[in-house]
Amino acid sequence: MKERKKIEMHQDLRWEIQGMWNTKAGVVPIVIGDLRATTNNLDKHRKEIPDKNKIPQLAKTATLVSAHILQKVLNLPESSKIPRSEKNT
Repeated sequence: MKERKKIEMHQDLRWEIQGMWNTKAGVVPIVIGDLRATTNNLDKHRKEIPDKNKIPQLAKTATLVSAHILQKVLNLPESSKIPRSEKNT
């Protein structure tokens, strides 16, 4: 369901890119949850991505963005945030 929603949501962008660059374009739905959960179709969609090595980086980014949103929503003071050097250990 989320994949189909992502594809539909980005169709206008696909058409705009095709028109601007006079080339074919497609939408590849990559849905990564905040706990790095992925859809069952990730392997199928990975074949459509030229740089497959970016998937782990996307998963890491999803996790960090989720953590940042939680810190803002919970109104954590600066002193309670984890220092960058401790995040990677």
